[in-house]
Amino acid sequence: MTGGADGPRRVVIVGFPGYRELHVWYPLLRFREEGADVTLAAPDGVRTCEGTLGYPLIPETAVSALDPAGIGTLVLPGGHGAGDAAADPALAEFVRRVHGAGAVVAAVAEGAAVPVAAGVLPASRGAGTGETNGQGPGAENDVIEEGRVIVARDTDALPALVRRLTTSPGPHAQEG
Repeated sequence: MTGGADGPRRVVIVGFPGYRELHVWYPLLRFREEGADVTLAAPDGVRTCEGTLGYPLIPETAVSALDPAGIGTLVLPGGHGAGDAAADPALAEFVRRVHGAGAVVAAVAEGAAVPVAAGVLPASRGAGTGETNGQGPGAENDVIEEGRVIVARDTDALPALVRRLTTSPGPHAQEG
């Protein structure tokens, strides 16, 4: 969550229409609890994102306004809108640039389609994610890692994902 000598590196959580509420708000609150600088962003042109349960997300900024070099962790939620988000070439390019700058890219469930579309996660590693995969809490493979890309298979894996992101060494974890 913090960077090196150049100061804090922020956590960016990307919302989009059809996001799954818990995939945004659980990590946001947990990261803030850990003292992270968290920014809610959305693809360009998106002013308000309605979640799958109707809860609105009002982004603080567009992804194009963010400097990829200042991001330590990027979180991509799941939800029925993840496929549309993955089809957005500007969002895919943003994810590629953030990953290329050394950040960790974390996705939840269907949100794995976005790093797959960006070319930073093999399709085979993003397959089988989503709320209907039948894994359940405590499954051995709740969180999968592919380099600096980490995927939580479903909502039940959110605690494991956030624990991994807040306690492990790397650009996404808080220095001791």
